[in-house]
Parts: sequence; structure tokens; C-alpha cells
Amino acid sequence: MLGSTKVKYRKNAQGFYNRHFDGKIPTASQILYVFHQITEQYTAKSFTNLKLYLAFDLRERGYHDIANAVSQYVNVDAKFGNCHKPMKKVKTLRKEDINKITNNVKSNAENAPSKKALLNRKQLIAAVWLAKEFGCRPAEMPNIIRTGPTSFFITGVKKDEFGERGLDRHLNVNSQKNADILDECIGYLKGAKMSRIQDRFRFAMGKLFPNRKKLPTLYVFRHIMGSNLKSSQYSNVEKAYILGHQAVR
Repeated sequence: MLGSTKVKYRKNAQGFYNRHFDGKIPTASQILYVFHQITEQYTAKSFTNLKLYLAFDLRERGYHDIANAVSQYVNVDAKFGNCHKPMKKVKTLRKEDINKITNNVKSNAENAPSKKALLNRKQLIAAVWLAKEFGCRPAEMPNIIRTGPTSFFITGVKKDEFGERGLDRHLNVNSQKNADILDECIGYLKGAKMSRIQDRFRFAMGKLFPNRKKLPTLYVFRHIMGSNLKSSQYSNVEKAYILGHQAVR
């Protein structure tokens, strides 16, 4: 391997550590958890390159078991057409589609065959409701805190290439009744593995929209929130704050 290639691999691996782990070397389970969160953002080729960077760097540092776990991880999103070009994301939904999704997750919970299935389906409902109301990232949902009758605190989680974490924000909802529903949703997601909930949502969307090439993910509600904010009277600073962005760009 060329020296310049090694430098590139080390630099890209360190960027990954900075973005997700404050520059520290993570465990295998921590890396795989992040992989679950981010795979849909990658093409099959770019995700393979990411694994190469990390495995090379980890082996150089002497973490051979972690490197092997990284190399063996399979990008499950590749089977959704994410093979040779970036996966096209659904960034908007018609009102009837949103109603169809919410009605579907509610009806599935009513027909749950077991307590475990009921919990899984209520977690899915909770994630949809929080995504619709706050436009927050799925990874932020388990740590949302209710701070008042209609107010909530969201801890930002996404990190940029410099390792800077997304913005923490205080948001209000329009009524205490709505706040009570959202508070119940937060309770269902405490300690939940959001990657699994996202997988269940994608599976449900595949069954709900079997003839569509592009399936909505939980992020679609964040995109809808962003679109609604663009056409609102809020300032750019306020729009960025609501979405948890450090910069108005």
C-alpha cells in the first residue's frame, strides 16, 4: 500500500472517531451501533471504503478483534437499491400518505399478538409521533426530556467533520394534551435501540407501499419539518435552532 494511501486511510478513520466518539477509539459494539444508524446514508461502495479505512487503522493500532468485526459487518441497506449510486431518500409525503402511515402503525399495535410485539409496535408509534412533532433525529429520541407543561429539551447528537455536536434545544408544543401524548411516547423509547426501530419502520413501509422504489424512513418527517420551516416566518437562526443545527447554512 502506498504511503499516501495509508495517510488517507488514517485521516478518514480519525474523522470517523471525531464525528462519533469525540476522537476516542471505540469498542466493536459501539462501532456497529453507529453503523446501524448511518448505513442508509452510504452507497455500497462508499460504505465498503469506510470499513476499509477503519479496519486498516484499527489493525495498525493493534485492535485486531475490532477490525475483524468492522470488516465482517454487512450494509443491510444495500438491498434497498443502494448499490451503485446514492440511495434516493424520500423527502416529502402527501398528506394522505402521512395519514396512511400513522393509521397503519396504530392499527398494527391494536392487533399485536404478544406483549413483546405490542411494545415493539408502541415504540414504532412513539418514534413516528416524535418525528412528526419535533422533526428530531431518531438517535435523539431516547434522551428527550419534558421540562414543563408544554416544553421539552432535546440533546443534539449529530457531529460534523470537526467533531462538533449538534445543537441542544428547548421546544414547546401547542397544548398540554399534546405534551402528555409526547411524554408517553418518550417513555416508550427510553433505553431503546433506535436502529432496530428504524429497521422495523422500513420493513413496515415496504409492506405498506409494496410498489414503490423509494420507501420513507423516519427521517422523512425531519425533511418535512425543514420544508415547512423554509416557508415559515421564522428567522434563519430560529429555523436552525428548531432543527438542531449549529450553523444557519
